[in-house]
Amino acid sequence: MNDTTSPTDDVYEMGELEKDLKKARGGRRAPWLLAGLLIGIAGTLFLPPLLRPYLPDSLRGSQELAIGPVLAEQREADRLLLTVQAEQGAMLATFTERVAEIDLLVGVGDTVTLGVSRYQPFVENPTFEGVRKADSTGEGAGGDEAGGDDAESPVEPDSVEASAGAERG
Repeated sequence: MNDTTSPTDDVYEMGELEKDLKKARGGRRAPWLLAGLLIGIAGTLFLPPLLRPYLPDSLRGSQELAIGPVLAEQREADRLLLTVQAEQGAMLATFTERVAEIDLLVGVGDTVTLGVSRYQPFVENPTFEGVRKADSTGEGAGGDEAGGDDAESPVEPDSVEASAGAERG
């Protein structure tokens, strides 16, 4: 008797099976939805700073320029710290990329132009837009009026170089 089943019995059994599958799938959707939501939130928070250096200028978003003299410089094993007196206020810039190059390029008293998303007292790896050396600005034309101690510090290396040149010649 088991061999003789009507086609309607098979349809009925398939209908029940489909209902059971739909119930099971509905219960599994919630964790995937939650995981997708978390990945989306994390992506919007953490990916833009990571991808910004690789994007063209038109897609990077707005950057604010922070221009000011370097007040202090500290080199550590894997990072370089620069204290910059920007127009908005003092800023501590921490560089962990291209540390040796930036250390050779920038010194105390140099005027730097840094690209930042907005002013913050602590910034990490801002972009260098420009560096103006203190020696090329003509210190005799008002360098003494700007600040007593800062104006004298770039003169010391020049006097050392001048005395070393006199000893050679």
